[in-house]
Amino acid sequence: MCAPMLSASAMFAASLAVSAVTGVVQYVGQQQAAQAQYDAQVTNAENGRNAAIADMIQKSADINSREEQERAAVGLRNMNASEETRRAAATAMATSESAGLSFDALLADYDQQYLSYADAQMQQLGFNVEQLQRNREGIEAEAESRINTIPMQPVTFPGFASTLLGIGGQALGAYDTFSVRDPLTGQRTLT
Repeated sequence: MCAPMLSASAMFAASLAVSAVTGVVQYVGQQQAAQAQYDAQVTNAENGRNAAIADMIQKSADINSREEQERAAVGLRNMNASEETRRAAATAMATSESAGLSFDALLADYDQQYLSYADAQMQQLGFNVEQLQRNREGIEAEAESRINTIPMQPVTFPGFASTLLGIGGQALGAYDTFSVRDPLTGQRTLT
């Protein structure tokens, strides 16, 4: 038994249906791929931003710790210098009576030396704190730069109009394939 032959119009309709389904499936697949690409870029950008911020926070905490250490070290040096000055003054007091030195002048000299030392220490601490602040600003600028240079490529989402044009082009090709040209009029028809 022979398989029934499909008419040209049935073949055209079947071809048009396959083209439409194929076009829509491709469109949906392209949409999903574009969305996945966009979502991956957003995730990467967010991860990069979070890493830059975490790095900035860690480095800032290190600088804060360093500043605390600097302040504590200056305080300790000043306290040690003060104690040393008191010990020297006590020794001077014990010996000044026998040496005939002016005790008040000697104490004033020790006090002046201590104050000069303490002022120099505080001035150096101020310089160090200013430098640490510049380091903090540099760390913030570095984090901002890292965030601003995270690559985000434009994602092109497919347009449905181009899908319809593709289906229309395939329909014209199918019409041309399955239509018959009338030799007298030159018109094409599906039979």
